[in-house]
Amino acid sequence: MNKYLHASFLLLLSSSLMFGQTPATSASQSGSGFEGTIVISPTHPGPIRKGAEPSIKPLPGVTFEVMKEGESVPIASFTTDDAGKFRVSVPPGRYIITKEGGKRGIGHFGPFPVEVSAGKMTATGELRCDSGMR
Repeated sequence: MNKYLHASFLLLLSSSLMFGQTPATSASQSGSGFEGTIVISPTHPGPIRKGAEPSIKPLPGVTFEVMKEGESVPIASFTTDDAGKFRVSVPPGRYIITKEGGKRGIGHFGPFPVEVSAGKMTATGELRCDSGMR
């Protein structure tokens, strides 16, 4: 029985590390948090031609911070994977997601508000960042 408990713990730990998240206070025990995909647009300058591929792509390898609404100190962070996906465990509450380090240079990378309910992973859907490219 002890080896099954150990294996379960390793599986839980590896899934947290896979998404590059910094754990928040005891959220993993409540099963609450949020997940989604972050994309960026436009990906090239100029007008989009009719019939051309959309000028939107996943935003991989970018670190975002999670703050409780109304506070300025991050309680967690995550880095998007190669497909722009992320998953974060946090206690129930209202949060703001912003790019790590705040506003630097051109573009907009949040803030994205999210409300987390107890005992469930909230789907944020696709969060769109603006590259500032025109």
